Amino acid sequence: MLDDKHILTARHVCTGIRPPVLRPDGIFSCEVVFESSEYDIAVLRTTSRESEPFGSVPSSYPRLSTDQLFLGSCVGVLSALYIRKRGS
Repeated sequence: MLDDKHILTARHVCTGIRPPVLRPDGIFSCEVVFESSEYDIAVLRTTSRESEPFGSVPSSYPRLSTDQLFLGSCVGVLSALYIRKRGS
């Protein structure tokens, strides 16, 4: 998430489709507002909420560098993995 409406992602995951985006404040339909095949990046803008919120909204967003991005540049990763045992 770049701000409350924009998401930075890899272009190859949204080529030819309008991807849904999972955010703490719900699942959103999005549109592509910028893409670069050279750098494999895309910026999406949320258009409508498709589900109810299930988490807290971020209190701040990352600062973007003015340096040029190159394929393989680290732009940050945020994820969570939960492994549950059967029956729990």
